[in-house]
Amino acid sequence: MRVLVAEEDTMVRRVLETALTQWGHEVTGCTDGAAALQLLIGALPFDYALLDWGLPECDGPKICRTVRKQSPAQTYLLVLCKPEADQSPLAALEAGADDAFAKPVDADHLQLRLLAGQRVLELRRELAAARDTILAKTQQDPVTGLWNREALIEGMHREMERARREGTPLGFVLLDIDDFRLVNDTLGLQAGDGALRQVGQRLRRSLRPYDLLGRYNGDQFLAVLPGCDGPAAGALAGRLRTSASDQPITLDEGTIRVTLSAGVAAGGGTQERRPADAVVRAAEAALCKAKQPGQQSLALAAKGSWLNIST
Repeated sequence: MRVLVAEEDTMVRRVLETALTQWGHEVTGCTDGAAALQLLIGALPFDYALLDWGLPECDGPKICRTVRKQSPAQTYLLVLCKPEADQSPLAALEAGADDAFAKPVDADHLQLRLLAGQRVLELRRELAAARDTILAKTQQDPVTGLWNREALIEGMHREMERARREGTPLGFVLLDIDDFRLVNDTLGLQAGDGALRQVGQRLRRSLRPYDLLGRYNGDQFLAVLPGCDGPAAGALAGRLRTSASDQPITLDEGTIRVTLSAGVAAGGGTQERRPADAVVRAAEAALCKAKQPGQQSLALAAKGSWLNIST
């Protein structure tokens, strides 16, 4: 376990560090509250932190309050108190500490508290893992592994707010697999799911890490592209269509080729007044326009006018 010992008294700190090292812990020590806080909110998390109440610059309870706001359950916080100096263990707990006990510190008592804390940490981590699993299942499309419609809608509204705030464009590309019903009819639904999964993987690989991609509806995928205006989103839509169709899809049931049509729209900027779903509706209308000439088409809409249709 990684343990931080923040104690102003050099002798007490060394005694604690020695005992903790002998018990097999990896120990880091410091003598003031500002340094302790910087370490606790840094990139490398600590499992435990022993914090002297009377640390200079930032006392133990204040550190607890600050850490709890940023990482509520990451580190098990123990505050060392001097009750005769009005340092109440109860006040430390109310500030966010997991445990608090009076000085001088008894080694056996400390080891007991650490073992109890380890059980709490293990339970917290199990709960966090379970929560992440549940969250992933509620946000993930079970067929493609991409975001599902609900998570995608939430994400696109969040990105639209960011685009308004930062004055940047936001592109939307709605992609539809041409004649996908024929795949299900000829090869079966399982093959259809496999095709959707492979198309989704190809699209994801063609996007930037911060672009949003999800299954929007049936055989449709929606990509939300921060920083892309209409022409840029249209160019990316062309690359996405190529990435999905340039190689055949190999399934257990057979090998197929797919093509995609796309509708593109853009919003964002400080003057944007439309909600994100209104821009998506423009992309849907563009997709319908793209589908009219046949397959493998793309339509780009901006401010209600059709800029181009390409095949």
